[in-house]
Amino acid sequence: MKKPIPDEMLQSVLEAGRRAPSCANSQAWNFVVIKSSDMLEKAHTAVSRGNAWGKRAPVMILVAAKEDGGCPAHKLPYFMMDIGLATQNMLLQAVHLGLMGHPTAGWNEEEFLCQASMKAGLPADAWLLQATKIYRFQAIIFEEETPKGEIKLKKI
Repeated sequence: MKKPIPDEMLQSVLEAGRRAPSCANSQAWNFVVIKSSDMLEKAHTAVSRGNAWGKRAPVMILVAAKEDGGCPAHKLPYFMMDIGLATQNMLLQAVHLGLMGHPTAGWNEEEFLCQASMKAGLPADAWLLQATKIYRFQAIIFEEETPKGEIKLKKI
């Protein structure tokens, strides 16, 4: 059984994300918290086979931003760095509180985007609108060999 995360801890993680630096302090991100069992079950349908372990998580936090919602400097996509910094802050706070936090990729895109749209109170096909832009990124993953031990590159 999933052990619930106390609301105070969840609020602390979200506050760490909110306080992250952003271009021109625009804080153009949105955090969508999924913790009800029925919504988690729906979100889990979009988890890829490689991230099936995430189905055990008692909470999922989606971090999203509109491309034009942040800092317009130099017409560059600063929002992507901004949400990365917010995500990092939340992960660090989760670890500080003794929680396990893990960013994931590898979702069934269509199912994920439909569910995320509905969670945001939009029609399931809102992500298909022409003005909507979807960005992906890749990451290099590092892991500790033991708790508080040496950090090494994880080969996937």
